[in-house]
Amino acid sequence: MNAKPLPKAVLFTAFAAAALAFAVQFLLPPGTAIVQGCGGVDYNVYRAAAQVVLGGESLYDRALTHNPELGFTYPPFAVLAFLPMAVFPRLIGEALHVLISILALALVIGRTLELGGFRRDRRLVMASVAFALGAVNLEPVQSTLWFGQLNLVLMALAFLDLLGPPASRWRGFGVGIASGLKLTPLVFVPYLLLTKQWRAAGTAVGTFLGTIALGFLVVPHDSAKFWTSVGQTTRVGPLAWPSNQAVEGTLARIWAPHDPPKALFSALALLVGGAGLLLAAYAYRRSEQVLAVTVVGLVACVVSPIAWSHHWVWVAPLVVLLVAKALPGDGPPRVAPALAAAALYLWVFVWPNDQSALTFDRSVEPASIGVFWLQHGPPLLRNALGAWYVYAYLAILFFGWRHLRRKTPA
Repeated sequence: MNAKPLPKAVLFTAFAAAALAFAVQFLLPPGTAIVQGCGGVDYNVYRAAAQVVLGGESLYDRALTHNPELGFTYPPFAVLAFLPMAVFPRLIGEALHVLISILALALVIGRTLELGGFRRDRRLVMASVAFALGAVNLEPVQSTLWFGQLNLVLMALAFLDLLGPPASRWRGFGVGIASGLKLTPLVFVPYLLLTKQWRAAGTAVGTFLGTIALGFLVVPHDSAKFWTSVGQTTRVGPLAWPSNQAVEGTLARIWAPHDPPKALFSALALLVGGAGLLLAAYAYRRSEQVLAVTVVGLVACVVSPIAWSHHWVWVAPLVVLLVAKALPGDGPPRVAPALAAAALYLWVFVWPNDQSALTFDRSVEPASIGVFWLQHGPPLLRNALGAWYVYAYLAILFFGWRHLRRKTPA
């Protein structure tokens, strides 16, 4: 099938989303705080970790910043990727982080539009950048930039790897590198096995094992410490924290102050995670590869013991995919994908609200944050809002399955 030019309606939608993002982010924190050089708490941890390793000190034995609760929780290989951060002054490094993250998201969105059948030209590039800027109004993207997190780069590594040229011998390499930086992308390995992409699965596992070996070669003590305590989730953060939008986070808030039953979490994680992987494999067979990969990315979020809200950046390409389906350019607009795009966008939007629910900077309010932070009211309401992204995941599974059932097999 010949690629068609991107419809002007899609480009207009991208520009409108970017304009709205500028309006929100330059009026409300934490967007204003990023501009002022505030935030970047996780970036500061990465930078401190690089400085510690360069100084020959231990990586996991102590807090790396003034906050004793924020230690380094990534595999040792990750700190090797963070070494350039030790070179730049903090503010310059944070600015580069924002630029690289937006670029990574723009590349993901551009590939999403290409796989939607649109021609790679100047219009598509402009739309990709505009959509990436507009996505800052999605809470996971905003929080990734605010904290100085890696999520957009990790998503780009896996997404562009698995949705690159079909005949590439390197397929799986990006997933392996991403898994070496953060373990959750390993969930793509069972997806590759389910879709019989044997070579890519082997490449991903081999590359991941290579990152472990490199970590032991460079920082053997820290590597031994990390891999012998990798199952201790308490070092990452409290399970019941509102920002933990995983299944176990939802259960932890319901059972608080006690721990939720591990057997219940395991059963639910197996159920919802397995359903997501099966849907992704089904989407792959129906030539809906963007849907397949984004669903697997969301599976990684929902089944992890801890999945902070900023891990859910996978909703961004999914919103763009729905916009592209709603405005195909070779026919009238399609109502169902348009409503789905609007619903998902609004569901994870950075709604302005009372910042007293946060612990960032209470001197300025209101703030633009996610609905799950609305922790006022009776416990039942708080617990219901606390599972906000889990609801989105379940809805994506349901409507994704309905869409694929109606789609003519490729």
